[in-house]
Amino acid sequence: MKQIKDLETLKKFIRDYEELKKINKRLHKYYEINCEYGLTNKQIKNQEKLENKAKEIAKKWDLYLDLCTDPRGIPICLTENKNQFRYSGLVIPL
Repeated sequence: MKQIKDLETLKKFIRDYEELKKINKRLHKYYEINCEYGLTNKQIKNQEKLENKAKEIAKKWDLYLDLCTDPRGIPICLTENKNQFRYSGLVIPL
């Protein structure tokens, strides 16, 4: 993970964290809908956009994004590498 060495970097991280929380809630809703009814083509595209945005944010901070599409779990977890257990990293709350 990138080091947060100043207040401006901390502000950027917090903004990205807040954005991930919004993405997380929306993805969770899409995963629930997909499990219950299936998604429309528009919903699939929106879901893919959200997943890509989350990946961009993770990459920006040198973190690995672990997506869980099971609606019973937390959609987004960030870890320092892909070999870490998903809940040992930063779990984005719903």
